Amino acid sequence: MSKVQLGVVFEINGKSVPVSPTQAISDFNKLKERGIEFTLPERLELGTIEKLDDFLERQFGADFSLPEASDFPAPLDDAYAKLEEIVLAVENFHLKILGTQEKADKGRSADYSLGLSATWPIGEEIDLIDDVLAIKGLYLKLSNEADQAPASGS
Repeated sequence: MSKVQLGVVFEINGKSVPVSPTQAISDFNKLKERGIEFTLPERLELGTIEKLDDFLERQFGADFSLPEASDFPAPLDDAYAKLEEIVLAVENFHLKILGTQEKADKGRSADYSLGLSATWPIGEEIDLIDDVLAIKGLYLKLSNEADQAPASGS
């Protein structure tokens, strides 16, 4: 018997991103009762912070403009200029639209998890130990899902 994969196609930063469900749907009549879960299939690069104002205006109609590096006094101007080079990306995205019983139990309609990264271009890392260890960027996770077990060795 064939199984149906019902997905969603998001448009993010002008790019179509197909997101398929975590499990195939075997019974559409029970979809409302059981809910449905989606996971981003791969990392999605959004672009640099410098292009953020264009993205916000295009995607959301927001009239937003980032200041220029020259608007800041030294040494903040150099720090801000370095921030403009950061590349933003969605590292992972999980969305579970809850089924009827789970929605009642949790008091919300969905569980989500969103992992974002902000990384500098090659050569712009912050060295902690010369040629051994450097900070390439930052990672932020937003989630209302239960915490996962710590990684082994923690």
